[in-house]
Amino acid sequence: MVLQAGSGAWATASHAELARPMLTVAAGSLLVALAAALRLVGEPAAAEPLLRSLVQLLVLCGVLGLDEQCKQCVDVLADLSGVFRPAPCGSLLEQRQLAALKVGWL
Repeated sequence: MVLQAGSGAWATASHAELARPMLTVAAGSLLVALAAALRLVGEPAAAEPLLRSLVQLLVLCGVLGLDEQCKQCVDVLADLSGVFRPAPCGSLLEQRQLAALKVGWL
């Protein structure tokens, strides 16, 4: 939250109990944005930061006990990694799936 004083400084939450409600509200939108960006990205190398963000979102949801959001993150990661439908050999989609698998194991 930007302070109202107009200084442009950022305020941070200092109470851990605020993280769960904030992530409960934001997780769905973050997941949709990350999944859309991952489906549009051209280079597998460019997908890596997005995939790491998706994994971090999954970890945060798990730590905070947000089971439904965890399931949604796992579903998106499984879909992106080709668990349900592997891509043709040598295709760009296969490279993306391999990048998703690599990040999923880190």
